[in-house]
Amino acid sequence: MSEENQLDEQLWVVSQEEMQKFIITAMAGVNVEENQVIQLADLLIEADLRGHHSHGLNRLSVYLENIKVKEKNNAIFCTDLAIKLARDHGIGWVVAAHSNHYGICAHYANKMAKQGFVVEVADRKGVSKISNAWGADSNGLSTTNPKSILNGGGLLPLGTVDEASAAYKGTGLSMMVDLFTGILAGKAWGKHVGKGRDLSTEANVNPEQPVLVPGDPEEAHSGMCAKAGGIVYPTHIIEHLKTVAHNYKIPMFVFRK
Repeated sequence: MSEENQLDEQLWVVSQEEMQKFIITAMAGVNVEENQVIQLADLLIEADLRGHHSHGLNRLSVYLENIKVKEKNNAIFCTDLAIKLARDHGIGWVVAAHSNHYGICAHYANKMAKQGFVVEVADRKGVSKISNAWGADSNGLSTTNPKSILNGGGLLPLGTVDEASAAYKGTGLSMMVDLFTGILAGKAWGKHVGKGRDLSTEANVNPEQPVLVPGDPEEAHSGMCAKAGGIVYPTHIIEHLKTVAHNYKIPMFVFRK
């Protein structure tokens, strides 16, 4: 839920220990192995700490209702394998077939990044449509069909045509170019690159709408949780988890304002 929507609801705080115990108790009731439960708890809690409640405890009931342990540790296994390949060969590409929802991508990307690797995480589903205005077909018309883009069409330059669906990107790409062509190449980067010209005035940046890079909103939400002394949840998620606790006969966790 966005910060704006959260302001319309009462917020509640739950300690990470309480929430981890709740998840472990819930998954133990459907006979999930202990190491799997701990991985799931870490994943869901991290999502909520970073403000992505759609990928956090809000999904616990889905896992409880649909759990079928056929193949184990897929996402963690692929992450560890990619790290090993990159460490041994300089780069690691891993593909997982017949996968399911695996939580927030940042959980796996951060694990790789903390060990010094640059990460790209993507998924592919043959029947899915893409967001409107990501690409064009062979006639140059906007399309939501990925096959039309791949067969004679193409991606729109640097993003989409409207702000609501990401609009034109540039800051993150510029940072990546600077990293790969400057720092990794041992050449000038950032402020050390010679300027073509100097601006006569500073940019008039609105402090209420600062320039953000990927991860900034999540860091801000994590900081809010740290100040609150636990994971911050809006009322509708607490009520949803009360229903989960009742349906699966799980002791409810302690929460406070």
